[in-house]
Amino acid sequence: MNNLHIIKQGRYTQGFIRLIETHFDVSTHFILILSNNDSVNNYSESSFFKVIKGSHLSLYKQCIKYSNIYIHGLTSHRLTRLLFFFPFLAKKCSWVIWGGDLYAVYNKKSLSLVIQKHLKKRVVRLFKSAISYIPGDFEELMKKYSFNGKLHHCFFYPYNFNFETLDS
Repeated sequence: MNNLHIIKQGRYTQGFIRLIETHFDVSTHFILILSNNDSVNNYSESSFFKVIKGSHLSLYKQCIKYSNIYIHGLTSHRLTRLLFFFPFLAKKCSWVIWGGDLYAVYNKKSLSLVIQKHLKKRVVRLFKSAISYIPGDFEELMKKYSFNGKLHHCFFYPYNFNFETLDS
């Protein structure tokens, strides 16, 4: 396996797992689900995905195994901190932009938020590529983060589509 997909636990996670399982060779992909709580009972462990909670060390151990890291929505502060302190990992990353992770506006001005925004800006500059299907995302990415990696256009993420209908 050489492709690691990192996704936060959420309403689109199950759909993403089904997408990979149905339309890709799972022997070349591994999905790491980041969770902040214990409500991960709805995932039955599989040979191609794993749920991790809290630990920077377990996240690091997974990231060093793979040559390509795809971040599906850059919203995890834990992941941003890890990539900041280990820039060689950030250089293996491609950011799959979801929208809120790029366009989020924070009204609250706290010290921790200012630090997090600074870390994210430093980390994103190191990414090898960004992936989106929305016109304007790349311009915003370059303006906001001084990004100069490769830009890849993709199809719409069909998380909440009925895959059986798409296949017929």
